[in-house]
Amino acid sequence: MPINKPGTNGQEVTDYRIQLSFDGDRVLTPWLAVLGKNVEGMPLLEVQLRRAGDELKGVKAWVLPLPDELLLGHATLYEEYKNTTHWPKHVLVHYRFHDEGDVDFHSGLYVLLTTGLLLFVLLSFNTLAGVQSKVAQFLKDVVGSEYDPLMGPPLQEGAAGQPAPYIPFKGGSHVE
Repeated sequence: MPINKPGTNGQEVTDYRIQLSFDGDRVLTPWLAVLGKNVEGMPLLEVQLRRAGDELKGVKAWVLPLPDELLLGHATLYEEYKNTTHWPKHVLVHYRFHDEGDVDFHSGLYVLLTTGLLLFVLLSFNTLAGVQSKVAQFLKDVVGSEYDPLMGPPLQEGAAGQPAPYIPFKGGSHVE
């Protein structure tokens, strides 16, 4: 990455810091010293980007001394970097991406609640199926032997074995 000479009115540059911005200035690195008293040799900027799906979540950056294997591969850039009169200077940047799990909270909650509801219904039916005969026996003991829980209570029968006749209520007093 080329860095331009700052306007110093002819003075030598003693400290040069840069800040990288990503995702439309939403995610920024701290200010990093790439030239100056505290920087030994040509620096390597190590940038770690954290993302979840297509969204950039954060960034970390730090300055490392350039390793020898990279120094041999970029010898001309190193000579230009050491030359105080040559501008623009170049800084090598190494990007690393760290993927975070992309989990939608609402979808996960929906799946969890639906699964719990299905398990509850299945366990309820399983429990009721296991005690169905006991419930039927209990109802026969309480109500009587003629009661069938699937058919409902028995109808009252008249004198000839027929159901009792329906007598509609005509209003008025119930006392005669």
